[in-house]
Amino acid sequence: MLETIKKKSIQNKIQFVSISRSGIILESENNLFNFEVGTSIFKVHPFFEAIHYYFNLDSGKKYNLSCINLEIGSVNGIYDIDFHVLDDRLVLCILDFTSHYEVSNTLSQEKNESIIQAQVMKEREEFQNRFLANTSHELRTPLSTIMGFTTILKRSSLTLDQLHNLNVIKSSSEHLKNIIDDILDISSIEMGQVKIDNNRFDLRKLFNLLKATFSEKSEASGIEFKAAIEEDIPQYIIGDRFRLNQILVNLLNNAFYYTNEGVISIIAKNCEVIDERVCIHFEVSDTGIGISKNDLPSIFDSFTRFSVERPHRGTGLGLSIVKNLVRLMEGKIDVKSEVGEGTTFNIKLRFQKSADQSPEQDILNNVDLNDSDKKHSILIAEDLEVNQLLLMRIMVDHKFNFDIASDGDQVIQRLHQNNYDLILMDLKMPKMDGYDTTRFIRESAAAPMRDIPILAVTANVSPEEREKCLERGMNDYIGKPFAEEELIKKINKLISA
Repeated sequence: MLETIKKKSIQNKIQFVSISRSGIILESENNLFNFEVGTSIFKVHPFFEAIHYYFNLDSGKKYNLSCINLEIGSVNGIYDIDFHVLDDRLVLCILDFTSHYEVSNTLSQEKNESIIQAQVMKEREEFQNRFLANTSHELRTPLSTIMGFTTILKRSSLTLDQLHNLNVIKSSSEHLKNIIDDILDISSIEMGQVKIDNNRFDLRKLFNLLKATFSEKSEASGIEFKAAIEEDIPQYIIGDRFRLNQILVNLLNNAFYYTNEGVISIIAKNCEVIDERVCIHFEVSDTGIGISKNDLPSIFDSFTRFSVERPHRGTGLGLSIVKNLVRLMEGKIDVKSEVGEGTTFNIKLRFQKSADQSPEQDILNNVDLNDSDKKHSILIAEDLEVNQLLLMRIMVDHKFNFDIASDGDQVIQRLHQNNYDLILMDLKMPKMDGYDTTRFIRESAAAPMRDIPILAVTANVSPEEREKCLERGMNDYIGKPFAEEELIKKINKLISA
């Protein structure tokens, strides 16, 4: 039985042919091809004409040709051929490897296509990163100027009509900033570029900032706003403060947008503490228009708006960003809502309880250093005139002395001429950019120049940009558009460090 099966399996895959030195077919099994005895092998197929050379070789040798495509009569396939050279003849062993080569070629083709696809995806991602970085810079730079001068104008004497118009500009600018942030955030999340940074922070201070941020919206809309933290929650925890704030701000903005009257609240509840790990339950609720049961399953999808009662304003990315950030922080989020009754979002996130629960030391957050007798000097490294004017106005209002440098070469020249307490370093400058200028300063032999604090000012607000700035020797980083208070706070902190 075994021999029978073996014979049937082999004979369908192999054919032996005996050929004279002159090319005449002497014997053939004809398992694969029908070779007629007595005819010339050279007339069977052009391939055999091309190997006339083998018929003149010395006896006792064996040669192999692989992956030969033969079509003889109605038979077509891919074969390996062994040539056994004897004294008076050649014996050809033709092996059918058609199925093997077809599978091999398919795998090779799939592998090549996979490699090509991976390369295309890599190039596409690199292009997208460059496009987003350039777009971010081009949009944020003029927006920073608009928002900066809006803040400065609000401090001047204005009529009620002028103040109203200025508030419209301010509101529209903030809305545009939020749109840009959303687009960049969702792109960074989809490309896997968002990292969760765990640092010690004050949760109660974060809630106080939320109260201050949304109090203006609360007063303007007539909607009551409440923010509370249960007493048993540790004040100082370890986690990603920036991403937590982003989640809560997105949810609160969403609540204010879809609420006409009533109450919006945010509450932090302690759900459990295990071995210094604290699970905090954040509840954001409103008395707004609510969400229908049909819309609930899709509210976290990108570019989704779940109400036709509101004009299309924004990107529809806020809740998608929230969902993804909660996932990256290994938390859970769910939503409950009734049409006309309001909506409640529940988020559970785990943090590490800080071993140090002592109060933070605020370093001159609200103190103007230039209230003292000494006026500190700032070197503004910025090539765009409108940005120079904005920073000059801020420096004047906060009583700093300052000089302007339009490129990296001028920065180095100013540093050799004068002493400064800090450099505001724009990253995109002609001749020598902010990175190279910083490297030159840090490698300087002169200690005062080498050790001067440098605050990077850039329109690229990605985490990778921040890490790059710190790696290149800059002390801190602020993204455009920036809040004037935040800029002054960072300047004060670096100067007094």
